[in-house]
Amino acid sequence: DGGVRALVGGYDYYKSQFNRATQAKRQAGSAFKLFVFLSALEQGYRPESSISDEFIQIGSWRPRNDTWKIRGEVTLEEAFAYSINTSAVRLIKELGVKPVSDVAKKMGLLCPLPDNLTIALGSGETTLLELTTAYGTIANHGFAVWPYGITVIKKPTGEVIYQREAEASVRLLSRDVELEMLQMMQAVMTYGSGKRARLDRPCAGKTGTTQDFKDAWFVGFTPDLITGVWMGNDDGTSMKKVRGGLLPALIWHQFMEEAHKNIRVRNFPDN
Repeated sequence: DGGVRALVGGYDYYKSQFNRATQAKRQAGSAFKLFVFLSALEQGYRPESSISDEFIQIGSWRPRNDTWKIRGEVTLEEAFAYSINTSAVRLIKELGVKPVSDVAKKMGLLCPLPDNLTIALGSGETTLLELTTAYGTIANHGFAVWPYGITVIKKPTGEVIYQREAEASVRLLSRDVELEMLQMMQAVMTYGSGKRARLDRPCAGKTGTTQDFKDAWFVGFTPDLITGVWMGNDDGTSMKKVRGGLLPALIWHQFMEEAHKNIRVRNFPDN
């Protein structure tokens, strides 16, 4: 429901009070593809729809795939699960930039987004909290999620001076679109770029890596909890080939294993 159970903004508060979870605006990389593929589903594409994974050049820009070997045609689910850059760019070229930006904004991304095709690969900036909140819409069955950290404030006498009131649920995604996106996000964990994060319980998520390895992300959820992980340098310098499917995925896995120790295994209700 948006309640924040844990938030870490840095490894040493005394050395730096800058909160990287709420204040650092970083490029989302492939983690932004969620909004591209959601827009495609809203416009009538299906997870089994086909799209080319071959090279594409737009002006002087030629997006590439680091490790993917071209097959010619892949399904939308495969393009998302394996995080194929060329397919994502082809998709946004067909869909248009505005519909994709509109999906991202309605799901909680507040930072301005570039008005060009590069947003398909996450050239726009966001914070970890914003991105995790947006992903929470899928975890919450298509309904909006707004993060909060305080439920009640009491005086020493026990008198309640603040009580959070639950907000009305707002549906952002249709049931069909939400279910299809959940299916594709589960594929990421089953056989795609996020398989290192896979848990011994139902889970779904997406990796994110920016150009020159400046940012690496993993955002994912179970039926009970959603967690986002970001790695990067404050000065924006490159890391040593750190991809979202490597260290961030492993950190996510380790944290979620611990967080679920006393939580019974459940299936996604919509399954």
